Amino acid sequence: MTTTTTHTTQATDAVISLNPSIDLLVDELGQLQDQAAALAAQIDTLKTTIKAQGAGRYLGSRWQSLVVDVAESKKTDWKAVAAHFNPSHQLITAHSTPVPATSRITTTIQKGKA
Repeated sequence: MTTTTTHTTQATDAVISLNPSIDLLVDELGQLQDQAAALAAQIDTLKTTIKAQGAGRYLGSRWQSLVVDVAESKKTDWKAVAAHFNPSHQLITAHSTPVPATSRITTTIQKGKA
């Protein structure tokens, strides 16, 4: 007999039955994401500490870091500029390109399972 579990992300989402091997993959993915988040926090802390030393090249026994001061710059909000000119639907369509469909996965810890 095969045991299945159900998973849903929101009350309005369809419930998907998962077989046990998929359950293990989902749990492994969640654990790896937790580890990646912890590592990302460590990386941010180390970068902040190294950047605080100022611009320059910093050498470790194996790795090196280069800190460069980047001047302030400006970013143009082209969407706002285009909206200002109130382009027609036809003009927007003529300059739009299709983006292929993809699948997205979001993995979160189940409530009460932390």
